[in-house]
Amino acid sequence: MIGEDAYVEVEFKIGTKKSKLKALVDTGSYENIISRELAKKLSEIGCLRCFVLPEKYWMSLKVGKKGESIRLIGVCASDYMKIEGIEKAPHIFWISPDVPEDTLVIGHPGIDKWMIEVRNGKVEVKPGKMHPHYGFF
Repeated sequence: MIGEDAYVEVEFKIGTKKSKLKALVDTGSYENIISRELAKKLSEIGCLRCFVLPEKYWMSLKVGKKGESIRLIGVCASDYMKIEGIEKAPHIFWISPDVPEDTLVIGHPGIDKWMIEVRNGKVEVKPGKMHPHYGFF
């Protein structure tokens, strides 16, 4: 994590199935990332829709201060989500088998789209579903 980090409560929901968990807001991450195990667990209970790509389409991403590489093997999203109790427009999370089991990271795509600010380890989530000038996905 290169920048400032803090945690927020995230709620995913599809139909009547929902799940609340903590996510790391990582100002140094270029993607929203979820561990393969957590994606599978949330998909099985019906809170996320996940799609694992064929291996030839997997990508890698350099992370952390040492620039270690992690694989991005698929994507997942929900129909509805809240961050710190504020409804937000859903966005994708990349699935990685190379991060710890219960990892959920909100990187720059989510920080920008969901109007999240991190200052001195404190998080402010602004009202509204998404930044008015942020495009579609």
